[in-house]
Amino acid sequence: MRPDHKAMPSEAFITAIVALVWNAKREMPAHFTSNGNRTQSFCVDFYDIDPEDEYQMASASWYWVSQYMGPVNTITEEQLITIIRCGEDLMIASYITEKLKRSVLIDAISKELIEESSKAWPKELSIPEVFASKSAKKWFSYCEEYGAQVAQGKRITTS
Repeated sequence: MRPDHKAMPSEAFITAIVALVWNAKREMPAHFTSNGNRTQSFCVDFYDIDPEDEYQMASASWYWVSQYMGPVNTITEEQLITIIRCGEDLMIASYITEKLKRSVLIDAISKELIEESSKAWPKELSIPEVFASKSAKKWFSYCEEYGAQVAQGKRITTS
C-alpha cells in the first residue's frame, strides 16, 4: 500500500486490499507457509505486519476452524482447505485495513474476497454452497473480527 492510502477513494482502497491479498504467493495455509525468517506467513506484501501477529493469526486460522466448521467428515478436505484459505484472506485483510485506519471498509473488502474465493475453485467442490452455510459464515465473521482485534494489539487465546 502506498503511504497516501488515506486519500484513496473507498472503491480504490477496497480494490487495492483485495489485490494485495490475492497476489500473495501462498501455496498452502499460512500455518504451513514460511517466508524469510517467519515460520508462519500469509506472504502478503505489507510492511507493517508484526511477526508475532502473523504467527498468532496463522495459528488461529488453522487450529480454530474445527470449532466453527464442525467435524471434518461433513465436508471434504479440499473444501476445508478452501474455507481455511478464505478465512485467512479475511483475517489478514481485516488486519491490514485496521492498521491503515480504514476499518469502516472491512465488510466490503470481506464481501469481495468471499466472492472472488468462491469463484476461484473448481465447480465440483461446490464452494459457493459451502461458503453459504451457517457455519462458514460464522467462521468468516470470526476471522474478520480476529484480524481486526489483533491489529488493535489484542492477544486472543480463545474463540
